[in-house]
Amino acid sequence: MGFSAIDKLIRPFLQLHEWDNGAERIVHTTTIQILICFGFLVSSNMMFGQPITCLMLPETPDSSANYFHDFCFYQDKLRIPPLHNAVKRSTRQGTMNINNIMPQEVAVTYYQWTPFIIFLQVAMCLVPALMWKFFGLHYFYGHDFAAIVRSLASKKKDDKMDSSNSNYEVDARETLRWLEHKKRERFGMHTTMMIYVAMKWMTFASLLFQFNLMAKIYASGELLWGVHISYELLNGAYKNVYTGVFPQIVGCNPHRAQLGGVVNEFIMRCILPQNFVNSKVFLFLYWWYILAMLVSIYSAVQFTAMLFLPKYQRYATKSLLPTEEFFNEHAEKPTKGSLEFFVDYMGNDGYLLLQCASVPLSVVRIRFFLNSLYTIVVEKKKEYEDQKPMVPRKQKTPIDHIQFDGPDRSGTKGPYKNGKAMIMSDGDSYTKQLLSHSSPSCSPASSQRYSAAPGKNLEDYE
Repeated sequence: MGFSAIDKLIRPFLQLHEWDNGAERIVHTTTIQILICFGFLVSSNMMFGQPITCLMLPETPDSSANYFHDFCFYQDKLRIPPLHNAVKRSTRQGTMNINNIMPQEVAVTYYQWTPFIIFLQVAMCLVPALMWKFFGLHYFYGHDFAAIVRSLASKKKDDKMDSSNSNYEVDARETLRWLEHKKRERFGMHTTMMIYVAMKWMTFASLLFQFNLMAKIYASGELLWGVHISYELLNGAYKNVYTGVFPQIVGCNPHRAQLGGVVNEFIMRCILPQNFVNSKVFLFLYWWYILAMLVSIYSAVQFTAMLFLPKYQRYATKSLLPTEEFFNEHAEKPTKGSLEFFVDYMGNDGYLLLQCASVPLSVVRIRFFLNSLYTIVVEKKKEYEDQKPMVPRKQKTPIDHIQFDGPDRSGTKGPYKNGKAMIMSDGDSYTKQLLSHSSPSCSPASSQRYSAAPGKNLEDYE
């Protein structure tokens, strides 16, 4: 009964992505589950148990004992160093151990805030997911994206084993309609992927910030505090309860007012039983956040490369698809090159949809969906080819139909060059290459066709 109530409480937080692949399962879903479980574990003793126990004189009344306990719980606790060497006293008076409390070293300012810090980390993990849900799925046809994924995920619950392509034809046509809407927009086939990539980098930034936050609060900014504790545990080093990141015995300086306005300050030793649990909880979180950051940065770099490198996007899309022979087995008229057209037609957002669809469905069911979608897209390719205007091939003009009225005086090179034979308007034949400039030809046959320039004789051109 209690577990089902907790599951109903955290289930809305785990379904914000509308889908759950391997990276998101580690970074988002599992991290939030771990934090919520540890949050209840840490807050149980802090809120409903006895979070602190202080050593007091036997004659201290119960009212004063409750006051001292609450005072030391709310106050910042002080470190107590290990016992010093015994100090010899005078003869026959034994020895005395000195244990000083150094007020300048504040030890555990976090102790009373530990449950709230964990729930703050849960809220930080939800920020990228909320951006994806309320921005990525609310703009650029994101509602259609989520609806298609939900429809495919609902078929996972169908126990019928006689599924066929017809069961996924409606989802395939909805996917095609969504792609057609996306193609009409500027950057349409990349908008959903761009928001998703931004969410990936925001997730990594959130994990990195939480990792530094834990080091700042628990270890005074020492990033390798988890490594040091793990090294001590693996080597069997003695762990002093007075020292470390999570000390279990600390000092407290309460004040007691007496008659006459005299205020006495004395030192008490207090046990922090919850720090015994905190040391295990946050050591696990230390290594878990390192794993989550590695997975997050790998996933962010992968999708970023897919967004900016078309070749990698084509490779990633093909990795989700069967071979072209698989599609041609179910096609009425197998055609070559249709798989390449299908990959180009899907684009970045189509790849993201295919990856999301492959998560809830099994291998057999996802192939039924892909086959239905592939058939519709190939039909679209045939429509494109039928509507494409036929460009007539340029035919060569016979030489006897070319008419030339004189030399080219525009200074441009015509299409009839390279020494081809030309039939002139008067029937004379030229076998020499036409000059590109405006000077008349120096051929003897042409000397009788042109009049001389003013002040010149025709013999001057010969």
